[in-house]
Amino acid sequence: MIKSKSILYICPENPFPPAGGDKIRIVNLLRLLSEHFEIDLLAYEPVARDEERQELNIPNNCRLHTVPSMDYKSWSLRLRSLILRRNNSLLSHADLHLSHRLKQLSERRQYDYVVVTHSFLGYLLPLLRALQPNSLLVTDAHNFETSLSRQFALTQTSMLRKTYFLLASHWNRKLEKEICKRTDLLLTTSEPDAEAFQSLSPSDKHKIKVIPNFVDMRSYESDRAENVTPRSPNIIFPGTMSYFPNVNGALYFGRKIYPILKAVIPDLTWHIVGRGIHPEVQALAESDSSIVVTGFVPDMGTYMRNASVVIAPLLEGGGTRLKILEAWAYGIPVVSTEKGAEGIVCENDRDICLADEPQAFADAILKLIRDRTFAAQIVSNARNQLLNLYERESVKERLLSLFMEERKEKTS
Repeated sequence: MIKSKSILYICPENPFPPAGGDKIRIVNLLRLLSEHFEIDLLAYEPVARDEERQELNIPNNCRLHTVPSMDYKSWSLRLRSLILRRNNSLLSHADLHLSHRLKQLSERRQYDYVVVTHSFLGYLLPLLRALQPNSLLVTDAHNFETSLSRQFALTQTSMLRKTYFLLASHWNRKLEKEICKRTDLLLTTSEPDAEAFQSLSPSDKHKIKVIPNFVDMRSYESDRAENVTPRSPNIIFPGTMSYFPNVNGALYFGRKIYPILKAVIPDLTWHIVGRGIHPEVQALAESDSSIVVTGFVPDMGTYMRNASVVIAPLLEGGGTRLKILEAWAYGIPVVSTEKGAEGIVCENDRDICLADEPQAFADAILKLIRDRTFAAQIVSNARNQLLNLYERESVKERLLSLFMEERKEKTS
């Protein structure tokens, strides 16, 4: 057995390249932790789109192991989930390939830490405890899935689909309560999510800690907006368009807010940037040539440095929005709904503009485009907030201290 400081890191999908908020969080954490630990990363490997095949840039101290993935949206899996009363997303990751690979890795090494990402993989905790009896088991929850699946259910127009996803919310609640019991340390991205887990299992409150999403400012400096020449008015909505809060947010903005703006600024453009193209979102672009849906892009900076405003018009969701933190890092002012900015420490008209009504949302965008002094002040304040709370170095000390303290307590 190898006896250096080590982590077994388990993901529901290979996070390289980091396209999408959940992958960005995983990769940021991996890069930070790989400076201090040897890491074996075990992940499901989907069939990647050709345009997403690029240099992976996996950290030197991180070894990638993959197993084939399953299609969690298949109706056969959904039927199976009804019979077994378990979330179909969970079942898509519950297969013998992963269990077999875990046993192989455990025969080679006993790890100091095992990190499980997403509640979907929480079913692995009993097996991991048996295979790694002395490891600190860490669950990085990303979202409070009980709430997220309920929010998704309430957006459904079909009674059958609504009933199914309400059942999924109930199953997620049982799983997430069990995770609280079985894990040694549970990480959330925001205080609201931490409070939700704590209310679910009050006796495990001491295990639940916040490690927010964060960015490494060194990766953004060359693309910051102040380094770019002035541009024509352009709105950016970054996000994966297979994630329902982003889809609903894009449709809400496109139908309720963008027409108000176009009536005032005819040459305004709107780019929806991120992997996955939802048919209803694509229809927005087909009806208006000033709307561009890009799909996956290898370099988000190409679009962000030409943005006047970044928007987060979200009506559902949880955690903290990396799209807002990245906009702050790029030096772009943000307009968001209250829900879109949930979990981020911010103040309206200081480091962000918040608006829940269509006209107010449009007015905030117009003010930022027209009043560049106001926009510059928002950007400056946002940068300070980012450096204080959400930059890599500000999170690094908290995370490493937490890992060391919990490990020491477990072995004492």
